[in-house]
Amino acid sequence: MTKNIYFRSRCERSLVLERIKISIKIINRKKSLLVIFFLVLLTSSFIAILSPVRGEYDIYAEEGELDALVVRDLEVDVTYVFSVTYNPAYYDFDFTLSIYKRADFTNRSLLVAQDTPGVGPESIIFTAPNDGDFFIGVYVNSGESGLATVTVIEQGTSIEKDIEFQGISILYSLWWLWAVMGGSVLLGIIAIIVWIGFVFVVIRKQKAVAIKARETGEALPRIGRKKNMCPFCRVKLPPESLVTCPYCGAPITEE
Repeated sequence: MTKNIYFRSRCERSLVLERIKISIKIINRKKSLLVIFFLVLLTSSFIAILSPVRGEYDIYAEEGELDALVVRDLEVDVTYVFSVTYNPAYYDFDFTLSIYKRADFTNRSLLVAQDTPGVGPESIIFTAPNDGDFFIGVYVNSGESGLATVTVIEQGTSIEKDIEFQGISILYSLWWLWAVMGGSVLLGIIAIIVWIGFVFVVIRKQKAVAIKARETGEALPRIGRKKNMCPFCRVKLPPESLVTCPYCGAPITEE
């Protein structure tokens, strides 16, 4: 009787310790999931930054910097109004507004540029020489740092065209890296969900087998990745051969 009470007490302590270990593992997994969540959020932010914006595009204008944009799907012989504007109550800018046929933003691909002397908005009336995409350069000759808005509107219909960030920085040139990272994170999340579901199914099956074996008195082999856990109480067992679990007294086999 004393021996049974001793084993029961040890079993209860072991179960408590195992539950604490499991809780710690769950907390660590939650931390990992939190890191994955922030990676997904970061990737989504980059995708949002590089996604098309309907109608108008806001830029953060700074003196001496070129903002590189692209307008999609212009039609041949159709006239468009390219504009860069800002709120004069807050800022004063002197812009050079340029249109290019290629994304290199060099003089060789320059189609037209507009730089009215002094501060103020700029606009260009441009007739597309061919179907396709055209590239917009907004250079700040002088002025404060602040927000400006770029628009491309079809003359006569007032249809606003899609404008995207084109970018000439290394950040944009590595867009494929962000896409790969986002895909990898997504696949990682899917793999974790599948793994959790698999583990849940395996544990349920093991518990069902243990319940049936306990009713019939059948001995079961050790379980776990290292085959070192009791199949009935799921407590870690010592490495030596055992006939019964020293914690719950259930019969076990080393097969």
